[in-house]
Amino acid sequence: MRLLRSLLLTAAVLATSCLSAAERPNVILILADDLGFSDLGFQGGEIHTPHLDALAAGGVRFSQFYNSGRCCPTRATLVTGLHPHQTGIGHMTIPSGGKEKPGVPPAYQGHLNEQCVTLAQVMQRAGYATMMTGKWHLGPLDQKDWPLQRGFEKYYGCIDGALRYFHPHGTRIITSGNDPVENPASTTEDAFYTTDAFTDHAIGFLQEEAAGQDRPTFLYLAFNAPHWPLQAFEEDIAKYRGKYRMGWEKLRRQRYARQQELGLIDPQWELSPPTEGIPTWDSLDEKKQDEMDLKMAIYAAMVDRLDQNVGKLVSYLKASGRYDNTLILFLSDNGACQEGGELGRGEFFDVEKRNLEDSNSYGEAWANAGSTPFRLYKHFAHEGGTATPFFMHWPAHIAARADWYPSPAQLIDIMPTLIDVAGGSYPTELDGKMILPIDGISLRPAFSGQPLQRGAPLFIEHETNAFVRDGDWKLVGREVAEPNGVDPSHWELYNLKTDRTELHNLAAEMPEKVASMSAQWDTWAQRVHVYPKTNGEKAAAGEPQADPHPPQIKGRAFTVRATVRGKDLKGTVLSQGGVRFGWSLHFQQGRPTFTLRDAGKLTEIASPRPFSGKVELEARLDADTMSLRVNGQEVARRKSPGLLSDQPGLGKYTGLDFRDPVGNYTAPNPFSGRVLEESVEVVIPKVTMRTRWGRQVTPENAWRAYPRPQFERPEWINLNGPWDYAVTPGSASAAPASWQGKILVPFAIESPLSGVERRITPDDALWYQRAFDVTPQPGHRLQLNFEAVDYACTVWVNDQQVGTHTGGNLPFSFDITAAARPGTNTLRLRVTDATDTAYQLHGKQVLNPGGIWYTPVSGIWQTVWLEQVPDAHLAAVKITPKMDGTVTLQFKKKRPRCGPDRRQRRPAQGWPAHRRRWWPR
Repeated sequence: MRLLRSLLLTAAVLATSCLSAAERPNVILILADDLGFSDLGFQGGEIHTPHLDALAAGGVRFSQFYNSGRCCPTRATLVTGLHPHQTGIGHMTIPSGGKEKPGVPPAYQGHLNEQCVTLAQVMQRAGYATMMTGKWHLGPLDQKDWPLQRGFEKYYGCIDGALRYFHPHGTRIITSGNDPVENPASTTEDAFYTTDAFTDHAIGFLQEEAAGQDRPTFLYLAFNAPHWPLQAFEEDIAKYRGKYRMGWEKLRRQRYARQQELGLIDPQWELSPPTEGIPTWDSLDEKKQDEMDLKMAIYAAMVDRLDQNVGKLVSYLKASGRYDNTLILFLSDNGACQEGGELGRGEFFDVEKRNLEDSNSYGEAWANAGSTPFRLYKHFAHEGGTATPFFMHWPAHIAARADWYPSPAQLIDIMPTLIDVAGGSYPTELDGKMILPIDGISLRPAFSGQPLQRGAPLFIEHETNAFVRDGDWKLVGREVAEPNGVDPSHWELYNLKTDRTELHNLAAEMPEKVASMSAQWDTWAQRVHVYPKTNGEKAAAGEPQADPHPPQIKGRAFTVRATVRGKDLKGTVLSQGGVRFGWSLHFQQGRPTFTLRDAGKLTEIASPRPFSGKVELEARLDADTMSLRVNGQEVARRKSPGLLSDQPGLGKYTGLDFRDPVGNYTAPNPFSGRVLEESVEVVIPKVTMRTRWGRQVTPENAWRAYPRPQFERPEWINLNGPWDYAVTPGSASAAPASWQGKILVPFAIESPLSGVERRITPDDALWYQRAFDVTPQPGHRLQLNFEAVDYACTVWVNDQQVGTHTGGNLPFSFDITAAARPGTNTLRLRVTDATDTAYQLHGKQVLNPGGIWYTPVSGIWQTVWLEQVPDAHLAAVKITPKMDGTVTLQFKKKRPRCGPDRRQRRPAQGWPAHRRRWWPR
């Protein structure tokens, strides 16, 4: 017994000496939400952030720190030190009102699992008071996943995701401890505002601890600012109103120049080009410029208010004597947020309505500026999505540094850093559950400017986007980690030492480097259970399946038809979208009802009486009316509320309204009867041609009036005009048994000028066929030319395959001499659409409503012609105009396989003898 007491006493002394050896500072971890890399003053931004700037200047500023590219995964890693898949949040959390999905792999269950511990649990075991205010977003459904059940002693904030700043409501409300707060009281003389409330409650928690046990404290302050909805105090907005009339292009250039002055960005790193599809500022009219200036002013005001609250917190720390021994860490959960389309969404001018919005946003154009100097944004693994401002400030142990700290670091490093300074330990098990080990390292060397000694690369995966960072090399890709396996063709390789803006992809030049780094990523992905994946990208077994190609109804009239059967009918027959944008065709107590949502506004028409048995439904929305017909008779009509101003975010479902209800019912609102037939017909607006030629064109004269190829050719045989066409399953490789009609060439199948308005999908193949007559000339070859076919095509002449081509707007040709015969020949093409590939050219309309492309094209959309060329001929001509007004021509020759001309290898340069033949028209 005496020996046991002696051993216990020795253990206690050792434990005390270990704790005293650590500095045990107070720790405050501050997280911003959707803050862009360049928004803050010390990162090159023009927004007034003096308090954050001062903290950054007084500590160590990281120039290369990575989050996980999205709110939930970042929070999961930040709080646990594990990769998000290891915590159960490999994609996103289950939203309030949702439910667990059967068959989903544990890595994608949507809430924290029991194989992880939180910073709060670790710090609490080290003797710290643990408290949190702000956005949790790690699982709202079960209280066992909430902050108080995960190691925090005090909590005030929002358990779910994005919430209103002035008026939290619905499932996204304020929670104090474990209790909902219906009408949260303001903590200031102004109206309730989440940024103020989170800070003031945090200070209150610190004061309560100081008046009680006065232990060292760990505070996690997770602002929801500046995440949408964009809402701010008018006096804060006024500070920035008009300052963004310069537009996003100039703002990017200004921030980029400032980043170079600050030493954050190496001048050899080029500013990334503006995102394709974003309109130029000068192309907007005065009213739209004013609206966009207001949007950015509100966003800036939200960042400004966040900084004001950081200043309030610092003032308390100084007044209470805690400032010098408080370690403050600051970062953002992802890059700038492009959600809401190119120019944003929602109400802005009406202040009252604006502050009741749930998702109004500033859009991709301003997010492009927020990501300066990088490309891409939130969701993506490129620098624009994952690079975050990050600093550590601790006057007692970190000296102010004039230069930026260069070693790359990641979220996984925060847990080991706090364990290091707090004298804590990371458990191998908790409550009988095995705890997964962490991969991160302590950032202590950065306190004194020493490099990190990291022995492994950094890894990320989110929504199929991924990267591996090994030293200066970064392998990154979009749509790499597809649900059915890795697609290595999507990897891009960059040397970040010379090209951190990721503009010069070296993957094709260094395939061995790509292969080795890809193998590293594969090994990591297997270990952290990126695969198998279903959550978010692939539905679990038994989960309702959405139409993979939902109707594109933004700004378009559409008609919904369905035939159903049943008694006492109730529930949703068809639905698309949710509480923001969408439509629903459903039964209420037997009465057919058509519901529309546009920017949250509900419009509904219903039959005055119920129906049962076999019922034929037809609902229509156009710019003038909204109507409902039952069994061929109109039962309801009203003036149209207008066409939808945005594309619904959720797909089309049959027999239910999945997750996010359109109408006044609770999702999924399953249909009680059977859906026998259903369809949605969308009216595709007629296109307006913008060229002088185009203004004169009609479907009847299009192919005749269409300009000939770039140069006059005497042997030009026009193959434009009516062709036979058919659409078959994409898996079909044999020619169609029958043809469905005539289609005009050139022009895409979706273009009204083609004579056919029909959208094909990635699961379809579009076939063309026509006959042509030719008399082959001796000593000549037959060249079949296409100016553009979108996207991938295979070509046959007389059932003999003559070539394949992939690419949307590039001319190409095939030598068909061997396949052609004198007299009548058959020419046939099989075309598949670009939406099943990663690479899409600007101008290609994708079915994804988040796509930035604007012109629907699929099929033959430029001139087709045949010409007979000599065995020795000019196959291509490159024209290079010069600044002095002269022009250089370079010719690519085709030569016979024998003869003296075969020895001429140098490209010919000069001016042709017969100018008229080669003169551009």
